[in-house]
Amino acid sequence: MCGAQALVLRSNGSLVRPHVSPYSALGRVRPASTRGVAAAEPAGASAPDPGTPGYLQQAYDLAYLAQKDASNDTVAIVDAFDDPNAEGDLATYRSAYGLPPCGSDTGCFQKVGQDGSSSLPGPSQLWEQEISLDLDAVSAICPTCHILLVEAKSDAFTDLEAAMARAAKTSGVKQIVASWWGTASDVPAGLPTGIPAFPGVATVAATGDEGYAGADQNNYPAALPGVTAAGGTSLAAAAAPGARGFGESAWSFNGLTGGGSGCDRHFERPAYQPAAGCVGRAYADLSADGNPDTGLQVYDSNSGDSQNHWIVLGGTSLAAPLIAAYYAITGVDGTTPQWAYGDAGALNDVLSGSTGACAASIAYICNAGVGYDGPTGVGSISGSVVTGAPGIDGPAIPGGDQTQSNTYTQSVTTHGATIAAGIYRNGLDTHWWI
Repeated sequence: MCGAQALVLRSNGSLVRPHVSPYSALGRVRPASTRGVAAAEPAGASAPDPGTPGYLQQAYDLAYLAQKDASNDTVAIVDAFDDPNAEGDLATYRSAYGLPPCGSDTGCFQKVGQDGSSSLPGPSQLWEQEISLDLDAVSAICPTCHILLVEAKSDAFTDLEAAMARAAKTSGVKQIVASWWGTASDVPAGLPTGIPAFPGVATVAATGDEGYAGADQNNYPAALPGVTAAGGTSLAAAAAPGARGFGESAWSFNGLTGGGSGCDRHFERPAYQPAAGCVGRAYADLSADGNPDTGLQVYDSNSGDSQNHWIVLGGTSLAAPLIAAYYAITGVDGTTPQWAYGDAGALNDVLSGSTGACAASIAYICNAGVGYDGPTGVGSISGSVVTGAPGIDGPAIPGGDQTQSNTYTQSVTTHGATIAAGIYRNGLDTHWWI
């Protein structure tokens, strides 16, 4: 396994790798976040800026669903080491975007060590940034979810798995986010290989940020058959007009960074996955925004300068918490990834991009295309999976002399149009426009 190195995207587009302590091949993992250009401090705008909660909610047709009361759902975030500023940074982020407070005083936010106690590990600036990204990403999609942060005492697989197991035993936890990965030629000891990984809990894991792992290498825990493997995409406004208004491709490997994918032959192919080339467990399963160039604006008090601690972060570290929060607001049964294969028609099929070079027999593991592929799974998240939720591909909306499906437009004449619509308040993203 190579050393763990966070990526910083300079303003001129060149990538540099700051020196951090190397990880050995003995079961240590790396956080999966990568950093984009510096972010401006949030301000109100007529339309949500890229990387904001409103922007992501619109891109994935979740603006309505994100307003539901999900306070009975706790998303557990499992990371290594302590972020002493986690609660304060989260409060700053949520206040900036008009999201409801989520603090320990109300029980909305809780931070514990890997044994479930108030005994916490030492801090790590690298992992503090990862924790900020996870907390802010969950908040962006599910503003009313409760959040449990479980901090493992080290970045060893054994400690992170212990923290995951603790999270799974905590009352109210329905999703676990593992936004980190480690590359290995064999399944690391101690990881949950059952299906589901933890009974009754959806586990979402990052597929990695260094492209296709290789024929004899896999990224864990994403490669485990009992978890949802989160692939990364590049999200931007659509180049051509369309109902969705956004374009999406796989976050492509450029020789340094890009979403991960793989075919793990240590496990039998799940019956719900397509029998095409890969005889084992193929991954990713599902995808969301991951490219740091199109990533999330995050507040981390240990990043940036003394005046501005807002940064843009991405990686499959972003995709994983976005998907976990999506599970919370849609209520899909994400205890295994099987649901997504059955509902693939309601997701956004991503048709382009590559995670690297695979053998011809498993080319789809590296190349996005129609239907299932390794970089993006069966597609990116979409609110269309929920029957009755208004949106781009929502239910038929009756009105006038006709019933229009998949659109809010009721009628169009030479000089005007009648539109049925809703405005879903989200703090600073309350402005609307036609």
